[in-house]
Amino acid sequence: MEELITPSEKRIINRKKGEIYDYISYSNAFVPYQGWKIHISANLIDYQSILDNVYHVCSIFQTPFKYINKISELFRILSKHVSQLEIGKFITIYPKNKETFLLLLEELYDKIPKYTGVQILTDRSYKDSEIIFYRYGVMNARLINNERPKLKFNGTFYEDITEPYYTCPPFVEDIIFNKVVDDYNIESLFHDRYQMESIIHKSGAGNVYIAIDTINEEKVIIKEARKKVYITEKILAIDLLLNEKCILKKLKGKVDIPNYIECFTIEGNLYLVEEFIDGQRLDILKPEYNLLIKRNSSELGRYNKKVKKIISNLFLSLYKIHQEGIILEDISSSNILLTNDDRVFFIDLETAYNKNDGIIVETTNECYPKNISQKNEQRDIVKMWYCIIDLLTNSTSLLKYDNTGVSTLNLFYKMSLENNLPKSLRKKFINDFSIVDFKNTFIIKFIEMGLNIEKIVRMQQDLTETILSHNTFEIHGKTILESIDNYKYISNMDLKFSSDPSFSSLYDNCNKSIDDLIGIAILDNNFELFLNYNLDELLHDMSYYQKYYLLRLFNDTKICDRVYFIKVLNSIIKNDIKCIDGVKYIKSNEYFSPYLITGNSGLIIELIKFSKNNNTMKFDEWIRSLSEGISYTYAKGTSLYYGLAGLGLANAWLYYYFKETSFLKTSIKICEHIFDFSIKQNTKTILIDPMSEEIDYTYSKGMLGQLYFINELLNIIKE
Repeated sequence: MEELITPSEKRIINRKKGEIYDYISYSNAFVPYQGWKIHISANLIDYQSILDNVYHVCSIFQTPFKYINKISELFRILSKHVSQLEIGKFITIYPKNKETFLLLLEELYDKIPKYTGVQILTDRSYKDSEIIFYRYGVMNARLINNERPKLKFNGTFYEDITEPYYTCPPFVEDIIFNKVVDDYNIESLFHDRYQMESIIHKSGAGNVYIAIDTINEEKVIIKEARKKVYITEKILAIDLLLNEKCILKKLKGKVDIPNYIECFTIEGNLYLVEEFIDGQRLDILKPEYNLLIKRNSSELGRYNKKVKKIISNLFLSLYKIHQEGIILEDISSSNILLTNDDRVFFIDLETAYNKNDGIIVETTNECYPKNISQKNEQRDIVKMWYCIIDLLTNSTSLLKYDNTGVSTLNLFYKMSLENNLPKSLRKKFINDFSIVDFKNTFIIKFIEMGLNIEKIVRMQQDLTETILSHNTFEIHGKTILESIDNYKYISNMDLKFSSDPSFSSLYDNCNKSIDDLIGIAILDNNFELFLNYNLDELLHDMSYYQKYYLLRLFNDTKICDRVYFIKVLNSIIKNDIKCIDGVKYIKSNEYFSPYLITGNSGLIIELIKFSKNNNTMKFDEWIRSLSEGISYTYAKGTSLYYGLAGLGLANAWLYYYFKETSFLKTSIKICEHIFDFSIKQNTKTILIDPMSEEIDYTYSKGMLGQLYFINELLNIIKE
């Protein structure tokens, strides 16, 4: 049961209980909209005595206040797990005016003993107290559109609080009780030695700074641990930074880590200075090292060589650290730097520990399962592999639905086989996870490139059952045209809408946009309204996706206007197709896109439809050229409009048109990769789009569209 916090006073009147705070009020008291307010900090030992004293003082002055009412929430507010704007605020007191505010401060200072607490960064401390803080701010106002209310003065609004340091509004005379020391003064040297340059990481537990060491004019990193901030109920931020100091000194010269320089305290806060490493974090390099990017043979050779070197260096460094009896524990791609010469540096060693002493703090992140059964060295190795998997692929997105990690490991190994990751790395992966039948299972079940239609039919049946068991479907899309597509497909499938669809605003709008015009034409299956406009002028202002919708409209068998279709197509060829590495792509919003409504896939399908309907081979060369840009079997997402399903659909159409098995194999392979992101939920088969990591039933972005692709693929195979 949750341990609650309450004043020791037996008879408490006028208390209003909340989920996080309890509010104490008094019948003759009011809380002004804004004014001077007092925050009280605490620690996990003395919080009850602090609360009782505040209750007593506020009762005397009949001043309302609120306090955190749960131990778990108090720990959070005093720990690294909270923002810099919130940290330390155990109690908030609302004086009715400046006079009461001043009297309260002095009485609290007199009655509350010299307790220690977490610094409240947004406030100024009162005299030498470590738990009494104050500032001028909004007191009696609610959030508006989930935004903080603003200060008001003479009809002008002012931001209340935006940064983790004390500020006094320009229309208020500041109140200073003790000498003010600026937290950050660029004109003065920090610790009489370091010229502060920038903050690269902010947290309630302390910041990380880049500075210049004036002794040698070299860059350094300064890590800060603020006093009394908790990491766990028994471990403080300062404890971990001192631990990092010991680890750095022990490993110095034995492995690639930053060199320790010095450690010092200022006003109770601890600072660790270490060498600045000129490199990039691995998490920032994910787009560059994505295993699934299509590469030619020479690029693939260079890529494999580079990846093999980086991964080998990662495990070599880890091995050297383990040889010294140290376990890293906190391994993530944001804690590893890669230099230009492919050296890897572990840069966050706060939770590293001596194997003989045991683990200090268990760490986790979104890149690996929360519960890892392995211990010590093997635990580090498992975490390292998950970081590598996250660097090279998107398969860690499955952890959200399978937190055992099995689905992620399976998918990564499948991807590594299909994309020719060096064999030595695959072998190490199998050995490190002690998987005996890993390879055979995957080669038999997934990697076979034959026409495994039975599996697709089975998935079609499962997915159809899932769709039919779902109650209602959303029509909302990124654009009004996408919403209309969702609406029409749901209608054609005779499914129920989640809300009453209405597009009346399209017709009512006097100043119709291009999207409005196209939307009306699609809803009415009528393009005649475009006869009232100069199509050339309209095309000049259109984006590619709008032209794509027009192509579909003029290619519809009920409309089929060759002249307008060719006119739109010529505009696309002239303005929207660019060549990259010899391959033609649609350039949409500054990106080269292979997808359905923004890229090659949609244009290919419309060209094939037009060619079949008009018995022409005029565009065959264009179709083949565009097809080179959709041979990917992996993508960031799996949806119909913005992912793999659209590419698979276009490849199915290419097979239908050219009768070449290579297109069919690509489409089937894409289909199988979409299935890789399937999970079971309440016995139903669910497809996940790794781009959004959400369960989506829509046609454009979700399972309706993915099922449409599967149905079309099977129909084309049957034909």
